[in-house]
Amino acid sequence: MIHYLQYILPIVFIVLGLVIKYSKDPRWDSSRKMANILIILGILTLLGRIFIDYSE
Repeated sequence: MIHYLQYILPIVFIVLGLVIKYSKDPRWDSSRKMANILIILGILTLLGRIFIDYSE
């Protein structure tokens, strides 16, 4: 169960970052940098998880 959560959480980060980045809502204009950080964090976490799982 926890193993699947380790794959779902980075995907949630990426999706949330994309939603913030491409939203037209003016309330999220100040969060564009955070969106980029969430996307990068999600990608790096997902790649790291894949690398750890397949390197064993």
